[in-house]
Order: sequence, then C-alpha cells, then structure tokens
Amino acid sequence: MVGVGSIATPEATRLLIEIVNARNEDIAKIACPELCMRLPDPYLTGELGKRNPFEDGMKEPRRWLVEKSWREEFTADVRKIASRFLKSPDKDWVATGAYMMECVGTKSDTPLIVSALTREVKKTKFYKLRTDIYPRPHGACMELQRAAQMMVVRGAPVPENPTSPGESILFLIALRENDAFRPKGWVKTCDRLLQSDIPYIQENALTALPAPMPEPLRKHLAPILESGDIDASTEACRIIGRDKLADLKKSVLAILTKATEEWLFRAASNAALALDAKYERIEILVSRLDEPDMMFKCLDALKTIFPNTGGGGHSSNIDIAAAGKQIKPKWQAFIEKHKAHLKAGKGFKIPHPDVTPDMFPKEYHMSLKDGTYWPKPDRSK
Repeated sequence: MVGVGSIATPEATRLLIEIVNARNEDIAKIACPELCMRLPDPYLTGELGKRNPFEDGMKEPRRWLVEKSWREEFTADVRKIASRFLKSPDKDWVATGAYMMECVGTKSDTPLIVSALTREVKKTKFYKLRTDIYPRPHGACMELQRAAQMMVVRGAPVPENPTSPGESILFLIALRENDAFRPKGWVKTCDRLLQSDIPYIQENALTALPAPMPEPLRKHLAPILESGDIDASTEACRIIGRDKLADLKKSVLAILTKATEEWLFRAASNAALALDAKYERIEILVSRLDEPDMMFKCLDALKTIFPNTGGGGHSSNIDIAAAGKQIKPKWQAFIEKHKAHLKAGKGFKIPHPDVTPDMFPKEYHMSLKDGTYWPKPDRSK
C-alpha cells in the first residue's frame, strides 16, 4: 500500500479509491491515510487553520501531491466513501469521513454531517480527558466541526433556532466565523446553549461569542467555572480575562487555587493578571509550590515578576516533592518582604540580590533577554 501511496498520479488515486471501496476494513485502514494525503484539503489553501499550533501540516509536499494526483472526477466517489464513514459507530472512521467532506463535500452533505455531529457531541460527556494534545479533538468532533465550517463556507443554510446538538454546533460555527450572522434572537439562543447539559456545547458557545461578551450572558460564567468541566472553564477564564470582568475575580482565584490541568491553570493565571489580582495570584502560586506536580507550573507562572526573563530549563532528575518543600519557604519570605512592591505590579530584573538560586530547584535556569542564563547552568554534568 505504501508503494501505491508514493505514486503521485491520478491512476494511483483511482486505485486507492477502489481499494477503500472494497470494504475490507483492515485494508481500508492502510489505504485511507494514503488517499487522504492527496485530497484537496482546504487547509492547503488557507480556508482552514491548523488543528493545533504544534501541527506540522506538510503544506508544500501535500500541495505538490494534490496537484499531481487529484482530479475533480474523483469527487463523487470520495463523497460516497465519506457518507458511509460518517454513519459508522467508530469515531475514527467518522473523523475520516468528516475530513473527506471538508475536502470535497458540498452543502447538500450538511444534514449528514450535522447528524454525525449530534451523535458525537452527545458522546463527549463520557470521554476521558485527554492531556496529550490541545485543543482536544473530543473524539470525531474536531474534524466534524471543520467539515461543518466548510459547509457554511460553501453556502449551507444555518438554522437560526437550533434544536439538536449538531445544529447547535453549526449555529455556533456561523456565529464565530461570520460577523454578519446575527439572526433575530441570537443572544437568547446562546443563553439557552450556555445552559446545555453538554459541556462541549457550553465550551463552543463561549468560543463563538463576539467580544465583549453580551452582558445578559455573563451570568453563566460563574456556574460554568463551578461545574468542574476543564475545557468549558478554560474558555470562561479566557473571556473573564479578556473582558476584564472584575466581579468574577474571586471565582477566577478559586480556580487558580485548585486547577492542576495545564491549560485551565494557565487560563486562570492569565485571567488573574488581567483582573489586576497580581499579588493574590502570586500568593496562590507560592502556596502551591509543594503540591504534587505543581512546582514547575507555578515557577513558570511566577516568571511574570521577572520582566527580563524568557524561557529556560530544568532537570527532571530531582525529587520534585522535596524540592517544592525546600523552596516554598524561601518564596514566602521573598513575597512578604516585597509585598508593597509586588502589589504595585512592579517586578525584579534578574540578577537581583534578593532573588537567590535557593528559591529554585537545583539545575533550574531561566534565559535572560541579553542571551545569558540565570542561575548559570552547570555544563560540566
């Protein structure tokens, strides 16, 4: 199969379509990625963005492959394959079908995509939280959303009063992507969606809302933060910080006090900064230095008080629990001594006589804007 996939000709594409159509699932699993690589992905033309900021989209080699091996005459056959995959109970096949539709689907395929979205969105309530990728794909939902977005671009009608999870996502995509899409009663519709019993819909509603968030909808932010859903709470923190909703400072600090998931922790930390809760934020970060798996997250967040620092590094070959207990009292003494300075939002340029290496674990260093490191790394080890 790799041999066929490496041949950049229309004949090879036709053969891959026939292999996938043979309905042997084991063989199709091998052939599908090869076929998908040569589809006219809207990402390659800039109509869609990356799935995540760390993705290597391989734009140039894929553009070359599409140019050499894709022909419009293949569209109907690929749409048929995609239609079959979208009806599968297997999320991976659904995601593959969604990808095919975002490449070659037409607005007439929208009902099938919306139906698949409805099924998959309902499943998100039961998925285990993934921490290996962000944004999280939530099963097939990310790819289905990209397909739905392309249906909107291609002229699919969008329901102004969505009644199913799939229709709700389609509505929210249009709201997010098209500033002119503001149908009568859209705020009331968003009010309803923000109260959905499916956190994935709440998250998408928050993502779709224009800035600043309409005042009648702000009442939902605190309950979402209290709901315990990581992704919806992350979006709520982002909006609170962006719109500087000072009345929710206490709720944000409560999240910062207990969040362990990296993206929620960052969002709460950033929101606290935006709300001018600078010293309260520092106190919380220092108080958590000795919590399991939190020391490096808190130290990274505390770098905001050192304006001339950038990245850095650390050794993972240390006893993190012991290190956290050792450095926490040093930090507590430091912030107490400089409380007025820190409350005023002022920082400390490194090196500084009161910022000492024993405030950090061994083999921890920060890169400075002048190109040096502090503390100076020991290169002899």
